[in-house]
Amino acid sequence: MIYKVKIYQINEEKASHKLFKGFNDEPIKMSDYKLVYEYKHKSNVKVATSVLDEVYEAFNVSKPDDFKGHSISISDIIVLNGTPYYVDRIGFKKIDEIC
Repeated sequence: MIYKVKIYQINEEKASHKLFKGFNDEPIKMSDYKLVYEYKHKSNVKVATSVLDEVYEAFNVSKPDDFKGHSISISDIIVLNGTPYYVDRIGFKKIDEIC
């Protein structure tokens, strides 16, 4: 299966105080983020959390050469087929509402 993936990271010029914060620590505002990478991810799994684990591992172990962001970490947002997930301290939180 092919998944459309977008990776957003905190725009440090606007909101560096939100960098590496947990899901419940700060309100999530997309205006605090910038899109740092977009690609199509091929996977044999169909469970969103498993695909997110694959994306997380790929961008921490073997980042693509054209990826200019930091390794995926807490406070980043991964959008998987249009559904946003927050990278939390442990695992991922589906984001139901973004300011």
